[in-house]
Amino acid sequence: MTEKDTVHYRQIFHAKNVAYLPPFIGWDHPHCQEGIGTFCLYHGNLSVKENEKVATWLLQEVFVDLEIPFVIAGKDPTAKLEKLAHWKNHTCLVSNPTEKEMYDLIQKAQINIIPSFTDSGIKIKFLYSVFCGRHCLVNETMTLGTPLGPACHIANGATAFKSILVQLFRKPFEEEEIRLRENLLHHHYNNQQTARRLIQWLW
Repeated sequence: MTEKDTVHYRQIFHAKNVAYLPPFIGWDHPHCQEGIGTFCLYHGNLSVKENEKVATWLLQEVFVDLEIPFVIAGKDPTAKLEKLAHWKNHTCLVSNPTEKEMYDLIQKAQINIIPSFTDSGIKIKFLYSVFCGRHCLVNETMTLGTPLGPACHIANGATAFKSILVQLFRKPFEEEEIRLRENLLHHHYNNQQTARRLIQWLW
Protein backbone atom coordinates (compact mmCIF):
# COMPACT_ATOMS: atom_id res chain seq x y z
CA MET A 1 0.00 0.00 0.00
CA THR A 2 1.12 3.58 -0.70
CA GLU A 3 -0.16 7.00 0.33
CA LYS A 4 -1.84 7.16 -3.09
CA ASP A 5 -3.91 4.09 -2.14
CA THR A 6 -5.43 5.84 0.88
CA VAL A 7 -7.13 8.34 -1.45
CA HIS A 8 -8.47 5.46 -3.54
CA TYR A 9 -9.90 3.62 -0.51
CA ARG A 10 -11.49 6.78 0.88
CA GLN A 11 -13.29 7.19 -2.41
CA ILE A 12 -14.50 3.64 -3.05
CA PHE A 13 -15.51 2.96 0.58
CA HIS A 14 -16.73 6.52 1.29
CA ALA A 15 -14.63 6.40 4.46
CA LYS A 16 -12.84 9.33 6.05
CA ASN A 17 -10.76 7.39 8.56
CA VAL A 18 -8.30 5.71 6.19
CA ALA A 19 -4.63 6.33 6.91
CA TYR A 20 -1.30 5.20 5.50
CA LEU A 21 1.13 3.16 7.60
CA PRO A 22 4.61 2.69 6.09
CA PRO A 23 5.96 -0.87 6.06
CA PHE A 24 8.34 -1.95 8.79
CA ILE A 25 11.74 -2.58 7.22
CA GLY A 26 14.92 -4.29 8.34
CA TRP A 27 17.25 -1.28 8.32
CA ASP A 28 17.61 1.75 10.55
CA HIS A 29 20.19 3.30 8.24
CA PRO A 30 21.21 2.76 4.58
CA HIS A 31 23.65 -0.08 3.90
CA CYS A 32 24.73 1.26 0.50
CA GLN A 33 28.37 0.94 -0.58
CA GLU A 34 30.22 3.85 -2.16
CA GLY A 35 32.24 3.34 -5.32
CA ILE A 36 31.62 1.29 -8.45
CA GLY A 37 30.12 -2.17 -8.84
CA THR A 38 30.71 -4.62 -11.67
CA PHE A 39 27.26 -5.66 -12.92
CA CYS A 40 23.59 -4.73 -13.15
CA LEU A 41 21.01 -6.67 -11.14
CA TYR A 42 17.32 -7.48 -11.30
CA HIS A 43 15.99 -9.55 -8.41
CA GLY A 44 12.65 -10.88 -7.23
CA ASN A 45 10.52 -13.98 -6.77
CA LEU A 46 10.85 -15.36 -10.29
CA SER A 47 7.97 -17.79 -9.84
CA VAL A 48 5.67 -14.74 -9.93
CA LYS A 49 4.54 -14.16 -13.51
CA GLU A 50 4.88 -10.38 -13.22
CA ASN A 51 8.54 -10.71 -12.20
CA GLU A 52 9.26 -13.24 -14.94
CA LYS A 53 7.70 -10.85 -17.45
CA VAL A 54 9.97 -8.00 -16.28
CA ALA A 55 13.08 -10.21 -16.38
CA THR A 56 12.20 -11.40 -19.88
CA TRP A 57 11.63 -7.82 -21.05
CA LEU A 58 15.03 -6.75 -19.70
CA LEU A 59 16.76 -9.66 -21.44
CA GLN A 60 14.97 -9.30 -24.77
CA GLU A 61 14.56 -5.54 -25.05
CA VAL A 62 17.32 -3.91 -22.99
CA PHE A 63 20.35 -6.20 -22.63
CA VAL A 64 19.92 -8.05 -25.92
CA ASP A 65 22.32 -5.62 -27.62
CA LEU A 66 23.71 -3.76 -24.59
CA GLU A 67 26.81 -5.68 -23.57
CA ILE A 68 26.91 -4.67 -19.91
CA PRO A 69 27.07 -7.55 -17.39
CA PHE A 70 23.55 -8.33 -16.20
CA VAL A 71 22.51 -10.72 -13.43
CA ILE A 72 18.98 -11.90 -12.66
CA ALA A 73 18.54 -13.46 -9.20
CA GLY A 74 15.54 -14.95 -7.49
CA LYS A 75 13.36 -17.80 -6.40
CA ASP A 76 12.19 -20.66 -8.61
CA PRO A 77 12.82 -19.39 -12.16
CA THR A 78 11.26 -21.33 -15.01
CA ALA A 79 13.45 -23.38 -17.34
CA LYS A 80 12.47 -20.98 -20.13
CA LEU A 81 13.81 -17.96 -18.22
CA GLU A 82 17.02 -19.78 -17.24
CA LYS A 83 17.68 -20.66 -20.86
CA LEU A 84 17.01 -17.09 -22.01
CA ALA A 85 19.25 -15.63 -19.28
CA HIS A 86 22.21 -17.75 -20.42
CA TRP A 87 21.69 -17.10 -24.13
CA LYS A 88 24.14 -14.17 -24.13
CA ASN A 89 27.65 -14.24 -22.64
CA HIS A 90 27.08 -11.06 -20.62
CA THR A 91 23.83 -12.18 -18.94
CA CYS A 92 23.20 -14.90 -16.35
CA LEU A 93 20.75 -16.07 -13.69
CA VAL A 94 21.33 -16.98 -10.03
CA SER A 95 18.62 -19.41 -8.99
CA ASN A 96 17.36 -19.52 -5.39
CA PRO A 97 20.13 -17.48 -3.75
CA THR A 98 20.33 -17.54 0.04
CA GLU A 99 19.40 -14.38 1.95
CA LYS A 100 23.10 -13.58 2.40
CA GLU A 101 23.86 -14.20 -1.27
CA MET A 102 21.02 -11.89 -2.31
CA TYR A 103 22.23 -9.18 0.07
CA ASP A 104 25.74 -9.47 -1.38
CA LEU A 105 24.44 -9.24 -4.95
CA ILE A 106 22.39 -6.12 -4.17
CA GLN A 107 25.34 -4.43 -2.46
CA LYS A 108 27.90 -5.37 -5.12
CA ALA A 109 25.78 -4.37 -8.12
CA GLN A 110 26.56 -1.09 -9.81
CA ILE A 111 22.90 -0.64 -10.80
CA ASN A 112 19.84 -2.27 -9.27
CA ILE A 113 17.15 -2.33 -11.95
CA ILE A 114 13.59 -2.46 -10.60
CA PRO A 115 10.92 -1.69 -13.20
CA SER A 116 7.30 -2.66 -12.67
CA PHE A 117 4.51 -3.16 -15.18
CA THR A 118 1.74 -2.89 -12.55
CA ASP A 119 0.90 -0.18 -10.03
CA SER A 120 0.44 -2.47 -7.02
CA GLY A 121 1.85 -0.57 -4.06
CA ILE A 122 5.31 -0.33 -2.55
CA LYS A 123 7.46 -3.40 -3.16
CA ILE A 124 9.88 -4.69 -0.54
CA LYS A 125 12.49 -5.46 -3.21
CA PHE A 126 12.33 -1.77 -4.16
CA LEU A 127 13.02 -0.69 -0.58
CA TYR A 128 15.76 -3.33 -0.33
CA SER A 129 17.49 -1.97 -3.44
CA VAL A 130 17.22 1.68 -2.42
CA PHE A 131 18.53 1.22 1.11
CA CYS A 132 21.16 -1.49 0.45
CA GLY A 133 22.24 -0.93 -3.16
CA ARG A 134 24.00 1.66 -5.29
CA HIS A 135 22.29 3.31 -8.27
CA CYS A 136 18.63 2.36 -8.73
CA LEU A 137 17.02 2.46 -12.15
CA VAL A 138 13.22 2.24 -12.16
CA ASN A 139 10.27 3.18 -14.31
CA GLU A 140 7.67 5.73 -13.27
CA THR A 141 5.17 3.03 -12.27
CA MET A 142 7.49 1.74 -9.55
CA THR A 143 7.71 5.12 -7.81
CA LEU A 144 4.01 6.03 -7.94
CA GLY A 145 2.71 6.95 -4.50
CA THR A 146 6.14 6.65 -2.86
CA PRO A 147 8.62 9.31 -1.70
CA LEU A 148 11.56 7.41 -3.25
CA GLY A 149 11.70 9.07 -6.67
CA PRO A 150 14.58 11.43 -5.70
CA ALA A 151 16.75 8.41 -4.83
CA CYS A 152 16.25 6.81 -8.24
CA HIS A 153 16.95 7.26 -11.91
CA ILE A 154 13.63 7.03 -13.77
CA ALA A 155 13.18 5.84 -17.34
CA ASN A 156 10.24 4.60 -19.38
CA GLY A 157 10.85 2.25 -22.30
CA ALA A 158 13.81 0.18 -23.45
CA THR A 159 15.63 3.01 -25.25
CA ALA A 160 15.58 5.25 -22.16
CA PHE A 161 16.71 2.36 -19.95
CA LYS A 162 19.68 1.68 -22.21
CA SER A 163 20.70 5.33 -22.27
CA ILE A 164 20.70 5.65 -18.47
CA LEU A 165 22.43 2.28 -17.97
CA VAL A 166 25.33 3.44 -20.16
CA GLN A 167 25.57 6.71 -18.20
CA LEU A 168 25.52 5.03 -14.78
CA PHE A 169 27.64 1.95 -15.31
CA ARG A 170 30.95 3.78 -14.76
CA LYS A 171 29.59 6.49 -12.45
CA PRO A 172 30.75 6.17 -8.83
CA PHE A 173 28.06 6.01 -6.19
CA GLU A 174 28.96 8.74 -3.69
CA GLU A 175 28.37 9.76 -0.08
CA GLU A 176 25.97 12.54 -1.09
CA GLU A 177 23.55 9.94 -2.48
CA ILE A 178 23.78 7.88 0.70
CA ARG A 179 22.91 11.00 2.74
CA LEU A 180 19.83 11.53 0.56
CA ARG A 181 18.69 7.97 1.29
CA GLU A 182 19.42 8.42 4.98
CA ASN A 183 17.06 11.40 4.97
CA LEU A 184 14.34 9.46 3.13
CA LEU A 185 14.69 6.54 5.54
CA HIS A 186 14.51 8.79 8.60
CA HIS A 187 11.44 10.72 7.44
CA HIS A 188 9.39 8.05 5.67
CA TYR A 189 10.45 4.55 6.79
CA ASN A 190 11.41 5.09 10.40
CA ASN A 191 10.41 1.94 12.31
CA GLN A 192 10.15 3.74 15.66
CA GLN A 193 7.88 6.44 14.26
CA THR A 194 5.75 3.83 12.48
CA ALA A 195 5.42 1.79 15.67
CA ARG A 196 4.37 4.85 17.67
CA ARG A 197 1.76 5.69 15.05
CA LEU A 198 0.39 2.15 15.10
CA ILE A 199 0.19 2.10 18.92
CA GLN A 200 -1.61 5.44 18.88
CA TRP A 201 -4.20 4.07 16.45
CA LEU A 202 -4.72 0.90 18.50
CA TRP A 203 -5.25 2.83 21.71
